[in-house]
Amino acid sequence: MIRDQIEEEARAAHGAVAALDDDGVTRALARAAELGGELVDGPRRLPRGTRIAVCHDPQGAEYGLRERGPSPVPPLRAVT
Repeated sequence: MIRDQIEEEARAAHGAVAALDDDGVTRALARAAELGGELVDGPRRLPRGTRIAVCHDPQGAEYGLRERGPSPVPPLRAVT
């Protein structure tokens, strides 16, 4: 439901926008530049460590990159 709302807002604002998980926004931005892409905004670090950036591909389509930060909840431990 929230995803549908985000996609609808993205289409209304910019056309198609895809957010991609990547283990390295910095590497992805470098590769995008090699392929003719352009950084529009970011990279930014969000409160829980997630990094995001917004780019344009060579044809002008906008897309996002997201690198997840560390998990805010520690893993459960077995109690013995």
